[in-house]
Amino acid sequence: MVPISDSPEWTSFDVIKGLFRYLPDDEPISSSRPRLHTAIFELTQVGEFRAFLKDYIFEKTSYFPFSRDLNIDILNLEQSGHLSADNPDFVDYKKKPKLNKSFEQYTKKLFKEEEIVVIREMSEKFSKIIH
Repeated sequence: MVPISDSPEWTSFDVIKGLFRYLPDDEPISSSRPRLHTAIFELTQVGEFRAFLKDYIFEKTSYFPFSRDLNIDILNLEQSGHLSADNPDFVDYKKKPKLNKSFEQYTKKLFKEEEIVVIREMSEKFSKIIH
């Protein structure tokens, strides 16, 4: 397990950005809120990922675990042009090159190298869960 300081410089939003950054560029990403929230919730149940996603509190009052903060973070990625739903039915997101560039230039430096390794692993698991 990667030791995480008590007051990291990054937030769970930065982790989500990294999680999407390390998905293959041409891989469609489900835009289904139930699927996305459930996938992230499942990741919070994995010991080595839990601390990375600690900012997300999930309500279990619906048919899927829902986090208001996660929902806002996904909307922010969409509105900032990092993710887009170009397909007519808005079934999938497409990761925009802006997301990779922004993460590499600004966000990645907030993490230690061993934390990046965990985010890459988390991204692989996330991909398997949503597909």
